Amino acid sequence: MAVPKVEASVDYSPGKDKPDVVVDAVTKAKLEDLARTYKAVATMNYPLIIRALRMENDPVARDLHIYVSYGYEGVAYAGDAGFGGEVKNAKIVVSAKYALSHPNDLGMIVHEMTHVVQGYPNYNPVWLVEGIADWVRWFNWERLE
Repeated sequence: MAVPKVEASVDYSPGKDKPDVVVDAVTKAKLEDLARTYKAVATMNYPLIIRALRMENDPVARDLHIYVSYGYEGVAYAGDAGFGGEVKNAKIVVSAKYALSHPNDLGMIVHEMTHVVQGYPNYNPVWLVEGIADWVRWFNWERLE
């Protein structure tokens, strides 16, 4: 698992021998905690997604990597899903900024996991692809919470 970047600030004034370095380890700890929570949500809710999509006879189990990244500015996205299990490793990328400001949005992981399970070869029609993922989240997972 990639370690999230740690924000650091340096205060250096002329005449000082060494700069004062401040490391925000609290942010790192929060991101690591969120990453563990995301893993648990994805693992526990895989069967719910399979049932909601009525894929019990054709489940698509593949390795999944969840990345919490400062390099992504959106909310989250699922990638490398492939079609019919063609791609072995799927990924979900979650914006670190979003994760820190919305730590209780765990339904976002269920939504993105739905995309991984569906494994569509492309994103068309977008309204249907997103609508199904929203339906799994809002009418299957959120109502249980």
